[in-house]
This record gives sequence, structure tokens and C-alpha cells, in this order.
Amino acid sequence: MPRRTLSRQLERGEYELIAGKNARPRLRTIANTANDGLMLPEQVWDPSAPPGEQPGEGTRSATPLAWTHAQFVRLAWSIKAGTPIERPTIVVCRYVRSECPDP
Repeated sequence: MPRRTLSRQLERGEYELIAGKNARPRLRTIANTANDGLMLPEQVWDPSAPPGEQPGEGTRSATPLAWTHAQFVRLAWSIKAGTPIERPTIVVCRYVRSECPDP
């Protein structure tokens, strides 16, 4: 039986860029998880949050978490570039030959 998993916004945003879709809604969703001091949490509650917790809010994990902010900026830059900025061409050429320049 296939196992269903929940995609995280950062990874999903990069996937959507590669698929030619709009990743801006993912960036907005991430921004909406910030606390009153605009700090982004490491983790947020999924739609099935425990009683008393709000889906999409921080789980009281590390906040702020520097790599969360870095990934937010990376996704913003990727949206501007139209492709994930940390997607090495050599890797793309190896696995997705249709996107390689002719030799």
C-alpha cells in the first residue's frame, strides 16, 4: 500500500519551480509561520495538530532557526531566478539530459 506523506513548503516550492509552477504561495505560507518578532520556526504543526495547538504555527521547536531563514531566502532567490539556485547543472545533465546543452 502506498504511504502518504506531507510535503514541506520549502521542498515543495523548489519542486514546483522545477515543474514550471508558481512557488510564490509556498513562500507566503512560510512567511505566515513567523512569530510576532518575524522569526521563523524550525517546525510547524501539520493540519492534524494536537488539541490546543494551531495548524501552521510553531511547535515550540527552535525559533529562530538560522537554516530555516536561509532556506526562506534561498526559495525567494530561486523564485526570482525561475529555478532552484542550488541545483547544480552537472547533476541536472546527468539525470535530466533534455535540460543539458548540446556538447
